[in-house]
Formats: sequence, C-alpha cells, structure tokens
Amino acid sequence: MQKHAFSKWNASGNTTLFLEEELPAATVCRALQPDALNCEQAGYVYPDSLRMCMAGGEFCVNATRTFGAWLAGKSGACRADYEVTVSGWPGPVQLHVDKQEEGVWQVQAGLELTGCAFEDCAAGPIVHLPGISHLLCAAGRDCAPHTQEARRLMEHCGLENRDACGVVWYEERWHEKGRACWAMTPFVYVRALDTLYAEGACGSGALALALALQRRGETCTHFELVQPSGGTLTVGLAEAGRAVVSGEVRLVCEGVWYA
Repeated sequence: MQKHAFSKWNASGNTTLFLEEELPAATVCRALQPDALNCEQAGYVYPDSLRMCMAGGEFCVNATRTFGAWLAGKSGACRADYEVTVSGWPGPVQLHVDKQEEGVWQVQAGLELTGCAFEDCAAGPIVHLPGISHLLCAAGRDCAPHTQEARRLMEHCGLENRDACGVVWYEERWHEKGRACWAMTPFVYVRALDTLYAEGACGSGALALALALQRRGETCTHFELVQPSGGTLTVGLAEAGRAVVSGEVRLVCEGVWYA
C-alpha cells in the first residue's frame, strides 16, 4: 500500500483534490470515489513553476482559482497576486487572492479570452473554451437535467470526443439595474478519466454561460451565477477580450491517502 499527500478543497461547491505527485488515471479515479476522498475532480500542483495540471489535462476555472488559495496557504500570505499556467489554457492566468478567515479565501481568476468560439446547436449554443466545451440548455425544455440526458446531449452534439465537455442547464432568477442572476446546473465529462459528474459548481461553465448570454444580447457586464451547491460565482466581462471569474475557496482537509 502506498501513501499519497493530498489536500481537498471546496471551490464554491466544486470539490477539488490536489495531489503533489502524478498517479495513474485508475488511481486518481479511485481517489475521487465517495468511499475514498469524495471529490469531483483532481489536479497536480507544481509550486516551483507556478503550474497546475488537471489529471485529465482539461481546463478548469475552479481548480485554477483553488491553486491560488493553495499557493497563498503554503506561503502564509493574506493577500497575493500570482501569474500561473494551467492545463488546457493557452496563456498565463492572473490570480488575485484575499484571505477571508482561516482556511477561506476569495479568489479571482483573470483570463484573456483567446481561442474561444461559438457554435449553434439545436439543443442550445455551444461555447468552445480552450480545454473544454460547454453546451448551454435553457431550463424548461423537454430535456431535464440528469446524468443520462447530459451524456445523450454530449453525444448528439459531437462533444464526447473532446478532452472535456459539459452540459449546463440554466434559468434566470432576477435581472435589475444592470445586474443579472442566473441559476445553473452543470454536468462535466473528462475523457482521459472517463468521469461524468453532476458538479456542485463549475467555473468554466459559468464563464461559458456568461459569454453566451452576452452574445445573445444581455447588456450587463457582471453575471452572478448561482451554483447547485448554493454558492455563487461572479463573471465579469467588462473589458473586451478579458474575463474575471470570482468566488470563494475553502480548504476542507489535508493529509495522506493510502492506496
């Protein structure tokens, strides 16, 4: 039996496992299971090079934000700025980290939106981000949010062969004074691990939804996206070609996992 150092995080509801050594895909999948470390996704952290790589090689906004909290926690900083590189994203990501209390940080990820594309599908618009694609489905249509329907839609829209893809069901909660609030229900598939999760939160899905809403004519520049966990992610699109995704990150636990 081998032992592996880990830390478990909650990024606005998106449970994220960080490992400090690369493991076989089957071992990572076992670590994610409810009877093990019970997480939705996993990534590897490389502090010396300020680099984070998801176990499936995909792009993940919440894991990127979590990396900022991990770095700040390691250094003991209450406020910090980092320029990091992460899997799936073509350029550096700017992270701003503010410690709220012990084990809790507010983390912003600044992203230059290069390589993003839109595709229209009968089920809804698809936003292709570097490292992951998301199909956006308005709630209330014939298809209801569940894992089997998400898989069917991924196959129907030809997304299942991408490194990572998601289906996000959404509905408007309120809209006033230039501010909009939307509720979203995300499902994410990672091909390298063959995992499909109904996620408690999804940062790339939130970004994709904000971009799709702006494209269809929404005039606000800041979107509040309520996650299934009850947490909120804020996406700012105030600057042309740039997005800022913000939300809370909590350290759940850290230790050694025996496998």
